[in-house]
Amino acid sequence: MAITIRPMERADMPACATIASAAFDTDEIYHRLYPRYREFPLERRNFWLIRLKQRLVEPTAVPLVAESIEGEGPEAKKEIVGYATYVRMGKDPGALARQAKDTYFNSE
Repeated sequence: MAITIRPMERADMPACATIASAAFDTDEIYHRLYPRYREFPLERRNFWLIRLKQRLVEPTAVPLVAESIEGEGPEAKKEIVGYATYVRMGKDPGALARQAKDTYFNSE
């Protein structure tokens, strides 16, 4: 099994929302902020899906996924096993160039 890191695509968002929802399921601080979090599993997953959609279209955000790959060629089994979003901040030329890029409509 190999794990690769690549940019997040729109098709990855449902799997990432499921991962985020599960990741915070036992987090004590999160449950203090949202005490009824466990009562609404579909809504909590939808919350993460909306948040991921926001990040995907933010020009300063760099959402990435970790994808496990088992096998080779067209029969290879791929699965999203994690994700992270980095946000580029600042006013330097690199940050401004990233902010000018429209990540939603230019992604493939």
